Amino acid sequence: MPAASNIPAHYATRGTHWAQIAGAANEASAATYQYSNDQRATQMWFHDHTLGMTRSNVYTSLAGNYMLCGGMTDLPSLLLPQGKYEIPLLIHDRAFNSDGSLFYPGDRAFFEGVAKKDLKIPFIPSHTATGGNSDVSPIWNPEFFSNVILVNGNSWPSLDIEKRRYRFRILNASDSRFMILKIASDAIARPATAAVPFWVVGGDGGFQTKPKQVDSLLIAPAERLDVVVDFTHVPNGSPLYLINEGPDEPYGGGVGGADYEYSDPYTTGQVMQLNVVPKTSVDSSVPPHLIPALLPTQNLGNPRNVRKVSVNEMESGTVFANYNTDTNGNLKDIIESVTGVPFGPTISMLGTLDSFGAPAPFPWMDPITENPGNGTTEIWEIYNFTEDAHPIHMHLVEFQVVNREPLLSDTIAPLLPATPQGLVRGPEAWELGSKDTLIAYPGEVTRVKARFDRPGLYVWHCHILSHEDNDMMRPMCVGNQADCPVPLASH
Repeated sequence: MPAASNIPAHYATRGTHWAQIAGAANEASAATYQYSNDQRATQMWFHDHTLGMTRSNVYTSLAGNYMLCGGMTDLPSLLLPQGKYEIPLLIHDRAFNSDGSLFYPGDRAFFEGVAKKDLKIPFIPSHTATGGNSDVSPIWNPEFFSNVILVNGNSWPSLDIEKRRYRFRILNASDSRFMILKIASDAIARPATAAVPFWVVGGDGGFQTKPKQVDSLLIAPAERLDVVVDFTHVPNGSPLYLINEGPDEPYGGGVGGADYEYSDPYTTGQVMQLNVVPKTSVDSSVPPHLIPALLPTQNLGNPRNVRKVSVNEMESGTVFANYNTDTNGNLKDIIESVTGVPFGPTISMLGTLDSFGAPAPFPWMDPITENPGNGTTEIWEIYNFTEDAHPIHMHLVEFQVVNREPLLSDTIAPLLPATPQGLVRGPEAWELGSKDTLIAYPGEVTRVKARFDRPGLYVWHCHILSHEDNDMMRPMCVGNQADCPVPLASH
């Protein structure tokens, strides 16, 4: 039970338990979860999913790779690099204190970029200058970016690479960081010239329909990419670097150096060093460009419904503030003022579209609005009314990217009807297969096709961990709602 003496009315003072455990003597003590592993062969990952604590628990590395291999949807082992030449790369950012312990921000001032004493606004449960109660959490940071890149738990590691083909199974396990990966011969220069290309052969939901060559890889938090890299013709002794050209801030699309600043090339812009050494054995794998097709597109059937959902961020309705700068234009402090602008963002939410085409956000605790029929196929139109890109993830569902389309109603006027412009573009080169996580860009509608074939209560959410914890996650019931227990927070 929390020891705090100032818990506001209607806030929980005791923990609860959602799981209904049939036959258990103490139904709140344990649960057994069984997974049939009957989906397509792929790279998955598992991590703690405690409601409201996911971001901090995953930050302490309660996460890992989960490889599903074999079966009709896997490729013959000789086609791709295998054994020690198939390497999982779990990439994420972390920050450390001087004693080596993990650093994690404990107050909102970290995100605002000011000292704690210079963030002079009321927080929950304090009263505000407008006469209401604050709706601003003192500890939630809308996003969190660290300054050290880890690969498989090691900071900026080095790997000896033989002159042959390798298969990299890449996972972005960061809280908020989108990465744009590239293999370059110069670790610092931006933009970098790709020294060796990637051949994308698969992603979240297994192999895609055909290999695609790309010079760089955009990968959002929770996305996985299955790539082949051919070092056969790289001279011995050549130093190569896996670098990151994504930003040290929320990603909204665009081009590095023009639409956003590159990540720090001396820290977060570097991922790992690759040292090319002589080959020690025969490479029996097939050059990826000689594989004409990987697997046919999974037939999801004809859609029976088009579901319109929304991605939203809200500002405070009770706290208004002035953002004061010094003579150089740097932010000096943030002070509450009834004549100021709404403080925010204070919370993130998913939702639907109302009958006028405007966003209708819902918190986690509201009744279920996504209720696909068991065995049915739907088109989901994901309307992003925020300023940033969001990795949208569905539990226990694999889907196919249909297309993306800019909206006439964007983040500048989010309450206008969301009207697509007609400038449709298809899936990216690394989205030609099944997925469970995809990027929804700001001011756009992203369409996916999904078949819901596993009845029960699940969730869908943004996989920026700081977002899903506050409150960008919604329950989803597949099948009869009467068979889906009510989310714990509404008990």
